[in-house]
Amino acid sequence: MHIYASCGVWKFDSCKGWGFAFDREKGCRVLAVELTSSFEDLRTTAFEDFGIDQNNVELELSYLPMELISTIDCPPVIIRNDRQVKKFLTYVPGKASTRLCVSISPVNGNSDNIELDKEQSNSLFREPGEPSSFSPRDGIGSSSESSKDVEDKCNSNASEEHEDVDLSGEEDDRGKSVRFSLKDVVKGDRKLWYIRCVDNKCKWSVRAERLS
Repeated sequence: MHIYASCGVWKFDSCKGWGFAFDREKGCRVLAVELTSSFEDLRTTAFEDFGIDQNNVELELSYLPMELISTIDCPPVIIRNDRQVKKFLTYVPGKASTRLCVSISPVNGNSDNIELDKEQSNSLFREPGEPSSFSPRDGIGSSSESSKDVEDKCNSNASEEHEDVDLSGEEDDRGKSVRFSLKDVVKGDRKLWYIRCVDNKCKWSVRAERLS
């Protein structure tokens, strides 16, 4: 049987979920495997077809079973033994959205970090027709949250800032005057004005000096 495989790195986005950013240099391959292939067989095939020197890097095999997950924060499935290889090979036939993802990292590097040291892998590249999907690392995402909840959080980030600041501006048609509804406006003298927010916790302030 033939398996479509990409070399790259998994990335997580709190609004879109998991996505696999493929390495433009190494690209993708079609691997020829057997249903009886072992974990070592699959690793060896990936090393050879992608032209990777197994003496210099660690290789990790994974996939994202889109038909089995219900939330965007479900992490990829890591393949680490013969039993998991068999599960992958019996699951993948007929699943156009599922591919084998090959990630590499330095031998002496952190095995938990499956990012490539490649500048071109910093942005996400998807093949046509692949569904949008980006472990919720660094506290991002929760299995108890729905996709809509996450999207609502992303859309409301800006609206929560400076909600206690009583500031309103109105400019006339000629743009010559602006009126501000601000408290705590301090006039030092005829040439110096100091304006600060009414909220003592807010550090916003403006210092204005007359030029003539």
